[in-house]
Amino acid sequence: MEPAEVESAVVAHPGVRDAAVVASPEGDRLIGYVAPRTADSEELRGFLRERLPRHMVPAVLVPLDEIPRTPHGKIDTGRLPAASRDAPGHVPPRGPLETALAGVWARILGVPRVGRHDNFFALGGSSLLAARVLGEVREEAGVEISLGGLFEAADLAEFAASAATPEPALGDDDLRALAVLPDDVRDALGSTCGVQEDARGVSGVPGDASGTSGPVSGVPGDERDASGVPEDASGMSGGRGNAHGVSRFVSGGRGAPGPIGSAPGGTAAKWPGRVLLTGATGLLGAHLLAELLDRGVPEVMCLVRAGDERAAAGRVREVLTRYGLWRPGYRERVTGLAGDLAAPRLGLEPDVYDAVAEGSDLICHTGRVVNFVQPYRMLGPVNVGGTVEMVRLAAHVRPTPLHTVSTLGVYLGWTGRDRPITEDEAPDDPAGLGSPYYQSRWVADAAAREAREHGLPVTVHRPARVGGHSLTGRGDPGDYFNRLLATFVQLRMVPDIPVTEDVIPVDHLAEALAARLLDPKSAGRDFHYFDAEGITYRQMAAALLDHGYDVERVSWERWRAEILRRSAEGEPVAMGPFAADLGEEPPGPRGPRFDCSFTCPPPGPALIGRYLAFLETSPGALPEAPPGTFTGAGTSAETLAGTSSETHEEGGLR
Repeated sequence: MEPAEVESAVVAHPGVRDAAVVASPEGDRLIGYVAPRTADSEELRGFLRERLPRHMVPAVLVPLDEIPRTPHGKIDTGRLPAASRDAPGHVPPRGPLETALAGVWARILGVPRVGRHDNFFALGGSSLLAARVLGEVREEAGVEISLGGLFEAADLAEFAASAATPEPALGDDDLRALAVLPDDVRDALGSTCGVQEDARGVSGVPGDASGTSGPVSGVPGDERDASGVPEDASGMSGGRGNAHGVSRFVSGGRGAPGPIGSAPGGTAAKWPGRVLLTGATGLLGAHLLAELLDRGVPEVMCLVRAGDERAAAGRVREVLTRYGLWRPGYRERVTGLAGDLAAPRLGLEPDVYDAVAEGSDLICHTGRVVNFVQPYRMLGPVNVGGTVEMVRLAAHVRPTPLHTVSTLGVYLGWTGRDRPITEDEAPDDPAGLGSPYYQSRWVADAAAREAREHGLPVTVHRPARVGGHSLTGRGDPGDYFNRLLATFVQLRMVPDIPVTEDVIPVDHLAEALAARLLDPKSAGRDFHYFDAEGITYRQMAAALLDHGYDVERVSWERWRAEILRRSAEGEPVAMGPFAADLGEEPPGPRGPRFDCSFTCPPPGPALIGRYLAFLETSPGALPEAPPGTFTGAGTSAETLAGTSSETHEEGGLR
């Protein structure tokens, strides 16, 4: 989690003047320090629960008269007071189910008591402990509840209620009904793109039939960020108010753009002069931003959740620096735009919204929430509503080319086909998509394709699993593939299963995306990004041995049992959050095959070695190797690698 993002959500409350969010000394929770205007803690906590995943809501909110800052305007963390773990206003659990669940929480979390208004994560819970909770709840209370139910629940009472009445799953017809653009967006497309509408749809987010891409039930429609965060000395474009930064974005007074490509229609204009990018603080978005700038795009505006534009620009620079991508020449070509994908019209003021629509030559939408445990109604506002809002923006002034990054996971229901899926085959059928995450991505994909049918130049990019950089190994230590590697190291075991994992280095994908974004001929097409060759588990075991880790090939049953045993005993295991998804039977081919024009080198042992080297430098990602781990003898890498299995798993869909 990023405290800066939580901080931005706190200052978005109109009753908050200033705020600071930091991790606790133990690193197991967030603490929010708030300088309020009028908001009290309970009001603010409810506000944040409607805007953030439950585990990102600060466990403790500490009111202060002023947030201590350095002479340079930075938060002076050394002057922040210590926060108590004691929760005020204890209310005992009610009824046998709440009492049983409270006992499970107290035992696993090591706290003396749990009240009905206590939050699991506020008490010190984590995704690793969550798997233990679900197992013991099943044993003691005899009820099944998903990991998403625990993440979503505001408190013990809500968790018990969800266990008693689980949320019904969305069916195929439900998903098709959600994958229809709102009335006002279709009207805008008809006006701007010259296509008349003769049917009316509902919002792409459940619980809203108002004709806007508004919220799911329980989420207010307006989540716009308010200014109030002190200026960040980032040196990047962006001012204290949205309008200032956008006026620079629209006015274009930064010198002549370099020759990038011909404008659509074959005119002599240099295009695109300005690109609007979402998701720039994510792994793929950050690398794509750097690639666009390196290819000569004069200016990129980055929509980021932040208190104001300077804070938005600061977040972008911070992320690019973390990945080793920042260059001094970027500072005058990147503009921060404080907004919110989940809010109507991106949470922007009307004049700012108009300016962004008028000044954008091309829109690239990579922003999304990647979470495999949250229910659809928590994923929909960003994953679906954000896509609908980008369509609305692209049709606001004129038909602006829109590139949206989807996922090959929308084809998961096509498993078992006897031939590869081509880029010309649209994922029209949502059957078989059991994961709320992939359901939300399918609805967004369908909404984007509907906009294309109405005349908007929409290009859909569908990658599989995205991994770290091919040379530096830098990526997300907490993603599925890195957790898999870390678990091999922790257990010193690799399951000997005939499964192939695919992973596309993020720099290869960003390079391919940028080339197609800047090619007007790509407008209106679909592109797939998939590594068909992949890497087997035996090859990964060989790479681990070559890198100095003495691992043993074991059966799936033994590997799974060891993960479950350690998780049950409270020992952190990297794959702990996914333990509930590890079935008793070893996995087989879980996804379809793809035929696509994108190619990249397969993820061989050298790439796995770079990923391991990155994890070794990431605090807490890997345990320290015990003495004598690297044997340098015994089973050879060639023997461990064995023969590549022909069985393929579309593993990038994690």
